[in-house]
Amino acid sequence: MRALAMLAMLAGGCTISVDIITKVDTLVRFDPGAATSCSGSSCRIDLAWEGPIFDARKLREKVDAQIRDEGYDPAEIDISVDAIDVTVQAVVIADGGQAIAPERIPSWSAELGIAGTQIAAFQGQDVTTLLEVPRTFPMPETAVDECEDAFEEGRVVMGDGSASLLLRAGDVPPAPGLVFEIRAVVYATASKRIL
Repeated sequence: MRALAMLAMLAGGCTISVDIITKVDTLVRFDPGAATSCSGSSCRIDLAWEGPIFDARKLREKVDAQIRDEGYDPAEIDISVDAIDVTVQAVVIADGGQAIAPERIPSWSAELGIAGTQIAAFQGQDVTTLLEVPRTFPMPETAVDECEDAFEEGRVVMGDGSASLLLRAGDVPPAPGLVFEIRAVVYATASKRIL
């Protein structure tokens, strides 16, 4: 796993390394009464989500603060976002804020996207946990470009997602309060130079 590394290419060939980590928590909430269909002992939950997925303003604030710590004026630094990785640390089903752990999950799938581009996709069959270990997804170039624009403009990056869960009927909590949650950390690699 790599930290957010800002490689500062400065006048005279001097290089400064700046490490920044921006954590992104993405919550996908839905009404199981409207999105759930049950047949026999199984229930299928289909959901869609749209909302802020990455706050580039926080990244900009951290970058500018560390540039100042190095003794430079952020206005004199040109920053280019070269790559972004999204490390998904956990995917959970929660009820009233508390994660629930069904004994078996017959099947599930989910994906996240930015600007019409998929940035992460998951699936599982007959599992006891939605995500056993953290998974890292390198963002495609088009999504990185959107994040860089947001970084320059000081705004959030909007995203979208969808998921499908097949659960045993007894494992589906009653509405309201059911939350499908993806917890992730964003790592970006960028370069900067004195103007």
